[in-house]
Amino acid sequence: MLAALLLPGSVAAPLTSAALFVPAHPRRTVGAWPAARRLVLALLGTVVVGAIGVGALWLLGVPRTDVVVGFASYVVFSLLWLPATQRWNARGHLAWVSSVFLLAAYLVFV
Repeated sequence: MLAALLLPGSVAAPLTSAALFVPAHPRRTVGAWPAARRLVLALLGTVVVGAIGVGALWLLGVPRTDVVVGFASYVVFSLLWLPATQRWNARGHLAWVSSVFLLAAYLVFV
């Protein structure tokens, strides 16, 4: 089961870190709409990155319960970090969450 946590993290961390190098368009950063946009993009990105991790687990033939645990743990981990990263953009949040998730999964695995 611990490998089911390590693999999505090892797929998500490089993917989201590479996304930080994509140039961003300057946008307004004050007000209700930017905060809502950031929250929606962070949640949507979490689901997309988690789904990519699920795809990697599925391709390797991991049992369904481990796949569900891997996806759910990544989503919960991302939701727990939302308050701490509330001033960051969605890409920064996803890169941080994926890196810390991979680190935590590795430490538990070892």
